Amino acid sequence: MKRGICAAGHKALYAEDWGGLPDKGFLALLDPKLSDLRDRLYEKAYDASEPAGELCSEWAPRLGLPEGIAIAIGEFDVHYGAIGAGVGEGTLVKVIGTSTCDCGVVKANKEVADIPGICGIAKGAILPGYYGIEAGQSAVGDIFAWFVNNVCKGDSGTHVALTEEASNYVVGPRSLARFE
Repeated sequence: MKRGICAAGHKALYAEDWGGLPDKGFLALLDPKLSDLRDRLYEKAYDASEPAGELCSEWAPRLGLPEGIAIAIGEFDVHYGAIGAGVGEGTLVKVIGTSTCDCGVVKANKEVADIPGICGIAKGAILPGYYGIEAGQSAVGDIFAWFVNNVCKGDSGTHVALTEEASNYVVGPRSLARFE
């Protein structure tokens, strides 16, 4: 099974520049059980330019798709969403869902400094040939649901009124929002 650099880099400390996944010695410093796990893990991870495989003849008719089309390598939904939203060098994409994530990229031939507050920097994680840079806030959707259910007391009118008021905010080029 081909593993995607996206999860490998951001969640498992994978980096080709460092030889892939952390070695057994490093993992043993964290916990000896992690060292034992290392032998069962993958050696190589791939960016989104590498297909995971092709659609087989059994599943093609079930899905109404042609046999043999490429199946994309696994990548976080937010990173594929960032690609769809036009992430590029100098363009930040903010995605809001069950969590929020800020995604940016820097060409891989450039040096990227360690940036305080960033959750991860991984080469090839969002766009092939770029460092993927992400920062996120976990559980945002859950917090919104808590707010609606507990602060608004399930009163959809209050929630609708607040949503309508928030719609008066317009994204600005130099700030998160400005009131119109």
